[in-house]
Amino acid sequence: MIMKLKYYQTILFNLILYGSTIAQSTKVYDFMYEVYESKTMGTTEILKIDWERKKIFYSGSTQKNVPLIILNPEVEFLDFQKGTKVKFPNSNQIYKLYGVPSCANQIECKNPDGSKQIFQGRFDLSGDKGTFRCINKDQTVEYLYISYVNSKDLKVLYSSSVNPKWVTLKVMNIDYEPSPLPPYDDIYSFQVKFPNAPEVYKVFTGAYFYKHKKEPPQSKRGFPCVYVKNPDGSIQIFEWINKD
Repeated sequence: MIMKLKYYQTILFNLILYGSTIAQSTKVYDFMYEVYESKTMGTTEILKIDWERKKIFYSGSTQKNVPLIILNPEVEFLDFQKGTKVKFPNSNQIYKLYGVPSCANQIECKNPDGSKQIFQGRFDLSGDKGTFRCINKDQTVEYLYISYVNSKDLKVLYSSSVNPKWVTLKVMNIDYEPSPLPPYDDIYSFQVKFPNAPEVYKVFTGAYFYKHKKEPPQSKRGFPCVYVKNPDGSIQIFEWINKD
């Protein structure tokens, strides 16, 4: 938003955990990553990918947040043809991860034995709820979490790379219409404020753009976004990365 980046930087308003080195024992906050799941024969495997596309963590039934080693960083991440080659620490077995051309939120994994499995992104493409991320020019990262069923229970939280602790924002002036399927509402826009701060930010959802027959903002990868107008008139676009 450059949500109070200067005013709030030393208090609550800070941005995600990349100032510290991430080791295997370091806590990995799910909301900071794109999360993909593969469920086979009752077992769930998870891949978490950081915003720079330089870190991948694996979790399975007996392992959690193991950092995978990327063997071909010179190749475009999740290239459709060449793939991203990874291996576990202390192992020589190579796995290949590919983007899926027909589906932006899937990863295909080719295992060392030749078998394949699909990892499904933990988000859908409706674009109005979940965790959204904005990467600023100075490489700081900001997050919004938006949750609601209807206008009465709209909840908005903020976090950042300086301080991953979530801050609950005050929500005001909600523009919405009741959905044809009660108790749901279609929320178009709303205003938010930080605790004990006067500045007001306006957030526009994808539904706002559809209502006004405008092209909704999307990230370079085509994912849904929310559009934030800051108190100084500047605009930030937050890309949807996770439904949780």
